[in-house]
Amino acid sequence: MTKIRKSQIEAVRAAVDALTRAYKIAERPGSCEISKLNPSDMHALLYITRNPGCIASDVACFLGVVPTTASTILERLSKRGLISRSRTEENRRIIKLAPTEEGERTAAALLAEQEGQCEEMLSRLDADERDAFVALIGKVAGLPS
Repeated sequence: MTKIRKSQIEAVRAAVDALTRAYKIAERPGSCEISKLNPSDMHALLYITRNPGCIASDVACFLGVVPTTASTILERLSKRGLISRSRTEENRRIIKLAPTEEGERTAAALLAEQEGQCEEMLSRLDADERDAFVALIGKVAGLPS
């Protein structure tokens, strides 16, 4: 493998910084409920929507945070009426999480916003560049191909 040049590192850092600023969902106008969510809340809500019945430790693991931080996030989502918590009959200590109807609507709006932003990014590329970009960003993110 060839040595990574400082100019390459700087170019990637600048591009990631620009993308982060340009596509910051939390600060873009849109759904009122979406604009109230910080990035951790958004990721947690999307995870719970994709994994109804998960528990707090699942959310903490997904977000890469300690359980107390996850509890704080889940409390905010619950107070906003975006998730529900229910104890299982088998083990009353386990609390299952699920999106509420409002949580599902908010998650759907959030996904639509994110997909629109991705479409906007991809629209600047031709078809071959899109395929290459999708493959490369997945590889960098460590996603399965």
